[in-house]
Amino acid sequence: MKLFIYILLFTCLKIFSVFAGINDKQKFIIKQNIFLINENLMSEKFLFEKTKLFDSKGFFGINEDKMTEKEFNDYLEKQLQKMR
Repeated sequence: MKLFIYILLFTCLKIFSVFAGINDKQKFIIKQNIFLINENLMSEKFLFEKTKLFDSKGFFGINEDKMTEKEFNDYLEKQLQKMR
């Protein structure tokens, strides 16, 4: 029973910590513009700034979750690998 709880806890932590700073709106924007990045019609920096507008603000700053550039680059690379 303890083993099951540890495995469940570890799995949940792993799933939610992979791209914790990227919310669903940001993922949608990245996926929507991945073709433009791949064809060099849009710069990664511009897409980062465009996506950054949809950071989770939280409630009066509580539960605020901002996307970092590293998280963005990791997610973008993952999506680009899927296209190839």
